[in-house]
Amino acid sequence: MDWKPGGNLKRRQGAKVTEFEVSAKDYIKLGFLSEVTEQKNVVFNVYLESDGIEKNFLDIRTDKNVYRFNNFNVSEDATRNTITFRPIVIGCYSYFRINSLAPLTLAVIKNGTTTVARQFVLQTGDNKIEFVPQGLSKYVMKIEENEMPADSSVMPEAPPAPSEDSSVTPEAPPIYAEDPAYAEKKEQLLQSHSGLEADIREIQKEIADLEAKNGQLVNNKNHLMSHLEKLQAEYDKDYASYEADMEEIKSKYTIDDEILKMYADKEVTPIEELIARCENDIKEMEEQARIFIEARQRKTADIENELKIGKKE
Repeated sequence: MDWKPGGNLKRRQGAKVTEFEVSAKDYIKLGFLSEVTEQKNVVFNVYLESDGIEKNFLDIRTDKNVYRFNNFNVSEDATRNTITFRPIVIGCYSYFRINSLAPLTLAVIKNGTTTVARQFVLQTGDNKIEFVPQGLSKYVMKIEENEMPADSSVMPEAPPAPSEDSSVTPEAPPIYAEDPAYAEKKEQLLQSHSGLEADIREIQKEIADLEAKNGQLVNNKNHLMSHLEKLQAEYDKDYASYEADMEEIKSKYTIDDEILKMYADKEVTPIEELIARCENDIKEMEEQARIFIEARQRKTADIENELKIGKKE
């Protein structure tokens, strides 16, 4: 049978076209996962009007058991041999095209229930299941439902299709034993697992950042300790003993200054620069000596005051 994307469903001899409403988040269960993915004796194609091309189901699968395909959530259950399409929102026109050498089963479970609302049997050969959007609230699913042949030996007896008010439990056919609430819970757990992995990666990044900051703080601490040790070493020196040396340096500088001026025009470096350097060096020595002498004097004065106070007591 030859269909064109978006074409009308052709009625085959001995079959009837049935329409059934499917709302957002209803479960459309197809009982032939292994036949499509492993045995390869069923060809399953899907079409979305938004894509404008028919795709093989094997090309839209992922390495996960639950994944997203356009407006549908898709889940695979190898234990129950089912492929479940669940429209999260009502989107564009779409259809399934299924070609099989044996009859296949399909069921619809309404959202929020655990019972089969409608069950269908797909004939051998080509079958097309259309999903025609009705606004944003629902699809009208058009399907060729299998009719019992006159010779029961030609095709196994098809199970009766329950009405929408049927209370048939999912345990009747084994492939429908899955509770929709279980499938929802499984999807939530997978999403939660993915979220936990992202949280763990974020925490690991924060730990690495904190370790890097801690290393920098340790380096800063070591640098400050080294600087403090140098200051303490300078403080411990007897700067008063250096005063005579500085006076001698200053007197020599005065003599050297006169000599340098005599030969100023013969030097590569301008004499003004050399004089400025000497003056700056002397000023730095005097300033540093002043700082440490005053610090030692303050410390000596504090000790004397403490001794005086102690005597009065």
